[in-house]
Amino acid sequence: MTTPREKRSSKNTRRGAVLALVAVSLVVLMGTLVFAIDAGNLQRQRRMAQTAADAAALAGAIEIFRNRPDSIDPSAKSEAKRNGFEHLVGGDIVTVTYPAANGTFTGNKYVDVVVQRTVPTAFGSFFGRGSAVIHSRATAGITLAELCFIVLDPAGADALKLSNTAQLTGSGCGLEVNSTSPTGADAAGNGVLVSAPFISVAGPSVGGADKFTPAPDYNVPPTPDPMSQLVMPTVPNTCDYGTLSARTTFSGVITLNPGAYCGGIDVNGTLTMNPGLYILRGGGLSAIGGASTLRSVGTGVTILNTAPPAGASYGWGPIFIQSGSVTIDLYANTDPASALPGVLFYTDPAAPYMVNLFKANSVSRMDGTMYFPTGLVKFESGASFTINGALVAYHVELSQSVNLTFTGYGGGSAFQALRRATVVE
Repeated sequence: MTTPREKRSSKNTRRGAVLALVAVSLVVLMGTLVFAIDAGNLQRQRRMAQTAADAAALAGAIEIFRNRPDSIDPSAKSEAKRNGFEHLVGGDIVTVTYPAANGTFTGNKYVDVVVQRTVPTAFGSFFGRGSAVIHSRATAGITLAELCFIVLDPAGADALKLSNTAQLTGSGCGLEVNSTSPTGADAAGNGVLVSAPFISVAGPSVGGADKFTPAPDYNVPPTPDPMSQLVMPTVPNTCDYGTLSARTTFSGVITLNPGAYCGGIDVNGTLTMNPGLYILRGGGLSAIGGASTLRSVGTGVTILNTAPPAGASYGWGPIFIQSGSVTIDLYANTDPASALPGVLFYTDPAAPYMVNLFKANSVSRMDGTMYFPTGLVKFESGASFTINGALVAYHVELSQSVNLTFTGYGGGSAFQALRRATVVE
């Protein structure tokens, strides 16, 4: 039989065991809490570092896009600093590698950024771990865009404008308007329609939202000029055809060869263009005859529009097809060794604001990418035609029942595919 003293001794033993168990549990719980706090902080720091690495790599890729390799490192580090990681300050290290040399994406189209930070631990020092080093890496570069139509004006109203039952279609490719204006894209009007797999605008709204299919994505960051990475061919100081003091009119049936055309070209007949690069040194190109035809043969053409030297009689001039009866049968040069392969029209980025007009008939075609970075491009007349390629312009207007389709990727190899800067890894 257990005596009262033995019972008290047994209870005291159990109490001691419980106290010891509680003490050990508290140590384990405190240790778990310590590591949970430090682990949460480290995870937060990794997320911050990854955001900074992504932003820095994208900033570097944009400089690749702009053909400014000397700005890649400072731009990337500046963007990392803006996101809280300043190189060689507070233990942070931002390493920019260009051309990228590691990972899946390497070469001079990509830049690699590694962000490193030494993070002190809140309680880990009690366990011999006073700090931890975190690394985050990102690679960005130039990749093919799913866009085939970009309007560059950053802020103006009606940067893209459709009226009079005009229709614009992106067939298998997207449309983007960089203007932040609430009416940067305006499709108000009966019979007007804009359609594509996706439509992006930098502004908060569009004019005539019900005319867009699907509904646009709003407040999308503007896309940098996707053609700015191209290098404009050198313009010769001499004229192969024409003079700097007068326009040249080509009438009847004419065949032209590549070269520098000075003073401007007027077409009033059937004009055949042999393959190669045509440089317009002042005056641009106009089709003035209602029954005129412009056509390319062979591997195609690139038409570069620029200005003559200072003091010449003719300054800048647009591309101006001014009759709905004109037939255009032009396609971009497909020879990869040619200047600006895949580009049909290229406007000098130094050009002033000009109005370029395309008013061709329904049997016309223009295959290739069209580049008008500083001007307005107007498509008019009741014609329906497809451009197997892309358009990049400062402003675009469609009117007079024109029905215009851009095919982008579906256009095959005869156009310069648009590209964008993006994080790839």
